[in-house]
Amino acid sequence: MPLIVAILVLAHGYYKAHERLIIDHFKQSLLLAVSVGERELNYFIDTRDREFKQISAAMSRCDRVEESASERALWALRYTSGFSAMILSDNQGRTTHVELSSNSSNRFVLRQEVEGERLLSADSLAELRYRYDEWYRYLPQLKASEQQKLSELNAMASRGEVNSHRFRMAQQQLFDMKEVLNSPYPVISLSEADNAKKLGLPFSGSTLLFSKPILGCNAELLGYYTAYLDKTQLEDLLFIMKQNLHSNGFAEIDVTLIDNGTGQLLIPVRWIAEEPMKVGVMQEFYLPALSMKYGGMVASRLIERSQQITPVSHLHLDDDHRIDEALWPKPKPGVQLVVFISKKELKDLCDWLLVKVLLWSLLLVVISFGLILYLSNHIASPIVALRKQTALLAAGEYQESDFKARTDEIGELFQTFEEMAISIKSKERQLTALATQDFLTGVMNRRAFFSTAFEEHQRAIREGGTDITILMVDLDHFKQVNDQFGHKVGDQALVKLCRSIEMLLRVEDKLGRIGGEEFALLLIDSNEAQAIDIAERIRSSVEAMAFDEIGLPELQITISIGVSQWLHDESFETALSRADEKLYMAKQAGRNRVES
Repeated sequence: MPLIVAILVLAHGYYKAHERLIIDHFKQSLLLAVSVGERELNYFIDTRDREFKQISAAMSRCDRVEESASERALWALRYTSGFSAMILSDNQGRTTHVELSSNSSNRFVLRQEVEGERLLSADSLAELRYRYDEWYRYLPQLKASEQQKLSELNAMASRGEVNSHRFRMAQQQLFDMKEVLNSPYPVISLSEADNAKKLGLPFSGSTLLFSKPILGCNAELLGYYTAYLDKTQLEDLLFIMKQNLHSNGFAEIDVTLIDNGTGQLLIPVRWIAEEPMKVGVMQEFYLPALSMKYGGMVASRLIERSQQITPVSHLHLDDDHRIDEALWPKPKPGVQLVVFISKKELKDLCDWLLVKVLLWSLLLVVISFGLILYLSNHIASPIVALRKQTALLAAGEYQESDFKARTDEIGELFQTFEEMAISIKSKERQLTALATQDFLTGVMNRRAFFSTAFEEHQRAIREGGTDITILMVDLDHFKQVNDQFGHKVGDQALVKLCRSIEMLLRVEDKLGRIGGEEFALLLIDSNEAQAIDIAERIRSSVEAMAFDEIGLPELQITISIGVSQWLHDESFETALSRADEKLYMAKQAGRNRVES
């Protein structure tokens, strides 16, 4: 009986561990699919946004007044590859002209007569009119700001400042102003479900619309033009995602898009339960989760570029010429990407695993009964040990076993268990690293650093008062590095900074990232004078760093450091706050220095 119980316990542990691995495999597959899909969809919509800017440039050409709006629309569509059609409407939203693109998806499409019909929703029309009215009301102020910025640029040019950072920033602001002056911001909305059918387009349901006013040469409102996103390209992107999941062994899957504002499905689904879907309900599945309500495992991501696109979001004017907030578009709900795997997939795999475990267990029991007298010592001893290992594994305290190699069924079971345990511990170590390390630099994150500081403080008290010193480190003018060279170079600078600091630290010293470009150090068994010396060496090392390997020899970064002794009778937060104050003093005193 103890042998039978041991086999059953082993089978249960084996089943539960593999069940967790199966669920983890489902989650990882969903997470990968939704992450890649989010990136691809954001890029797709961003590309359409750039194409629509080209359409806008073509539609606002006042130097070609001899061309009609319909001729401009035909000419504008030549710039695009992601729009199926463009409609022109009057001020009341009634269609005056339809132009179809030459996309391959339109090769069998016949032009439909929709002149006079309202293909824009009332909300879209109201938003377009509101954007135009606000833009027109502030047009004189925008023009005045443009003239002031031109005068400022001319003045700087006359002083020989054309290569200065200030001149380039002012020049960029002028470019942004000109974009605002050309026309109001676009309105991005969803079409009515039957619009594609009315236009004869090769897809059904809603699609994204990019709309703008048609302006005369005197900025008067003549109507509106609207570009219809080619939904077949969206469907192709989602089909590729489905195919990738199919290639990983999943059959009952759905990949769809949901309008966050209405809960409407943009792409039909087969397996997911549609009834529970409501506005914003899928936001709870940012990470993959098993939901009985939807009938399987779900992951979703908000497609940020499907929200209201603001092409000049970084525009800032001088205090005397600020643009009223009414000019800025209000954010829209956007759409969400939803990836779903039916629970039947999970159930089938778990059922197969259960049958496999039961068969192996039954086989072991039969063999045990047949050879119990002869092989009791040969089998009972390792089974007991394996049961203990199973208990340790369940308790999270598993250590590598020293089972002897065997070629029978028990040996195969031991080998399978060992592989399973190694896999679980490997994933545990990976999760521990993710939870304690900063994903970019590899040093301790804020939570791990604070926990380590507490442990070191307790150890110092137990050992009779070992000195601990705290250093707060912050990169000087890091935002300028990101603005001038890009965030990728900024990330490389942070990584190189950490490596440079680590080379100067002892094994017992600790380094952690507690903010964007803020780092903290624990110097163990070091008084304040020793800490200042180490801080100076770190500061000098960072100042001397070169970036020739990434082709930026002109890039140089410096740091400011605040030093504080951690008293034994005070909290870590108090000592860290004091070091932060010293860091602030270093910043105020000119940066690239150490304050204590």
